[in-house]
Amino acid sequence: MSEYNRRPVALAAEQPVPKILIVDDVASNRDIFKAFLQPLGFRLAEVGNASRALELYRSWQPDLVLMDKRMPEMDGIMLMQQIQSAAADARLRVPKVILVTASAFKDEERVAIEAGADAFLRKPVNEFELLSLVGRLLRLEYVFERFASGKSVSQPDDITQTQLDALPDDLHQGLLQASRQMNFTHCQQMIEAVRAHDADMYDILQKLLWHFEFEQISECMSRRSGYSD
Repeated sequence: MSEYNRRPVALAAEQPVPKILIVDDVASNRDIFKAFLQPLGFRLAEVGNASRALELYRSWQPDLVLMDKRMPEMDGIMLMQQIQSAAADARLRVPKVILVTASAFKDEERVAIEAGADAFLRKPVNEFELLSLVGRLLRLEYVFERFASGKSVSQPDDITQTQLDALPDDLHQGLLQASRQMNFTHCQQMIEAVRAHDADMYDILQKLLWHFEFEQISECMSRRSGYSD
C-alpha cells in the first residue's frame, strides 16, 4: 500500500529490458509513446508503416508491439495477423500486442481482442494506462518515485461509507463487475467516470488500478450499504 501515491520512474533491476516496437503512420503519435516509455529505460524502435514493421519484427524480435489500428497500407489487425503467421512459419516468439485506436466505437475492443490483440488502448493515450498495460503484459516491476517529506499515503479504506453510498448505481455496478472480471480497460473507464462525482475517490481507485488491485476495488465496492451478492 505504500506505493499508491507514486508513479514509476524506471524499470526495476535484475529483469530483462523489454524491446517495444511502436507502429504508427503519424510521427507525433510515435513521439508520445516514446515520451512515456523512454525515460523508464525500455529499448524502443519505431516505424511508420506496416511493411517495415513486419520486417523489423523478424529481425529485431520485440517483446511487445504498440500498433495503430488504422494505417493506410495495412490496418493494425491485419498486421497483427501477419506477425502471428510469420512467427508460426519461422518458429519465432509471438510478441504481446496493444492495439491503439482513436475510434469511440465500443465494439472495436471486442473485435480486436477476438482477432488476437492482448490489450486495447484508446487515443488520446493516457500515460498511466499505457504503463500499466505494458507492466501487466510483460510482467514487469517498476521503480517508483520517492515521496516528498511529510506526504501522506492514500489507502482503499480512506474511501468512506458515505462516499460509497453516494456513488451512482451504474458506476458502482460497473466497477464491481469490471474488477471481478479483472478487466483493466472497463475499470479505467468506470474510474474516469467517478472523477466527476468524487475526485478523492477517483484518486484512490486510480492508484489501486495502477497496481492491478482488482480484488481491493471489488471488496471496496462490496462495502456499499444495502449491497449483497
